[in-house]
Amino acid sequence: MARATFYEVFGNLDEAFRFGVAAGNSRLREAVEAELAKGECWPRRIDGMVSALLETAEAEQGLVGLGLHFSWKDGFGSGPYDPALVELVTGALRAGRRSAPKPGPPPLTEELLAFGLLFIISERLKRGEASSLAGLKGEMVRLLQQPFLAGAQAPACT
Repeated sequence: MARATFYEVFGNLDEAFRFGVAAGNSRLREAVEAELAKGECWPRRIDGMVSALLETAEAEQGLVGLGLHFSWKDGFGSGPYDPALVELVTGALRAGRRSAPKPGPPPLTEELLAFGLLFIISERLKRGEASSLAGLKGEMVRLLQQPFLAGAQAPACT
């Protein structure tokens, strides 16, 4: 992109950086939203959500990495990740609480798992290990589902 064109599109480098961060987070949200919109049963939604996050991170490493590494730090907001993305993942996990055996997991479980999932993806991208993400899918899905199953296997979807 020519310098003149760059400054026609963006007022300054900070504006371009913010655009990149927002675009990276948007890509992740869109991938997760598309997967969750399929209306599958909870175990399949969690599996699909993890697949969507990992596939998007691997396919668009630079953009997604920018969004995850810088998204709400350095004056953008109050947390380390895009609050809308965290809430999307947290909400998908929260749905598992409805069918969990009582008393269910502690109140902050969904949020803790959402942050952990995004942290692992972010760290792998930061270390240039995007190709290792696909191999983590099964373990990630089990870790996300387990607190809601109380030792049982994920129920079969009908």
